[in-house]
Amino acid sequence: MPDFIKSLDNIPERFVSPYNPQTVYAETGENRYRLHLAYTADEIRCCDAGPVDPPPADTTPPVALARNPAPDATGVALNASIILEFDEPVTLDPTIGLISVRSQSPDAEIKRWTLDNLDVLYENGGSRLRLRNIPFAPLTFYYVLIGAGAITDLAGNPFPGYVANAWSFQTAAS
Repeated sequence: MPDFIKSLDNIPERFVSPYNPQTVYAETGENRYRLHLAYTADEIRCCDAGPVDPPPADTTPPVALARNPAPDATGVALNASIILEFDEPVTLDPTIGLISVRSQSPDAEIKRWTLDNLDVLYENGGSRLRLRNIPFAPLTFYYVLIGAGAITDLAGNPFPGYVANAWSFQTAAS
């Protein structure tokens, strides 16, 4: 048994339950241990105690599963929001912060979002971004520009983004 587990006093309460025996996890410094314990009020019996490898680091960038409006859509409502659905929770990187909607002709920024913008909603546990309150004009072509790394997953892996006209659409007449 590791030296740091000699009595129930050393096991955090959240690990102690009425179920006996049980598996608990304990950490000391950089080491994490899995302990199979059987105990009474006066005694702990430990068997199969051993270090547990930390989970592998997340190095996979988030993947966009859906976009709304769809690329090349026409007749998009003038009060529509931009919605991106990802395979995992995401956030906006405050150092990059380049997410914008631009008109195609003339090429002009219509709206830009940053981390602290109140028009950014995180939905579905953080895996859906809703960018709202966009001043769309009727019968106008727009595109969404997302700089590489402007969106990251919670481990900091950057979304590659969308370049000019990779995600474009046209609004409705009214």
